[in-house]
Amino acid sequence: METRPLEKSDDIKDLVMSLLGDVDAGKVADELVLSFLHDDHYHAFGTKQGDHSAAFAAMKCDPFEGANEVGEIVFLAVEPLQRKKHLGRGLVRFVEDYAGKQGIRKLYVITGVDNIGAVCFWIQQGYSFEARMRDFTLPGIDNYYMGKTIRCCGTAVGRYGPLR
Repeated sequence: METRPLEKSDDIKDLVMSLLGDVDAGKVADELVLSFLHDDHYHAFGTKQGDHSAAFAAMKCDPFEGANEVGEIVFLAVEPLQRKKHLGRGLVRFVEDYAGKQGIRKLYVITGVDNIGAVCFWIQQGYSFEARMRDFTLPGIDNYYMGKTIRCCGTAVGRYGPLR
């Protein structure tokens, strides 16, 4: 298994399409791949199992006006057949270490309040609730805003000290 920052030449469209499950997944995947791999505000990461892309994440640096040294994990997904193998956890740790080395002091994620699996996943990764945003994506759709402090040396810090 190999996790690394992705390059513009990496082909991740099929993986992104399989994870979206959208009616127009091809078009959405094209737009996401274009943003994640060709926009300097994003850093993309992938995990391969052999020659196969199994997980993908994207982080945006300084995504909020006025925020300094803050990043947001805007996309994290593991191919359905590769789940329950700790690939997501490993990818999050890789992104956190990378972010710390880039001088990011805090990472955020946004997830739907009804997405219990994602909420539990992020809590297990050491992220804490910071806000509930009402009507965030659409009317009647609420999201949780979760954050985690990252040390500049790449070691994540939880509420009670360094995470191991």
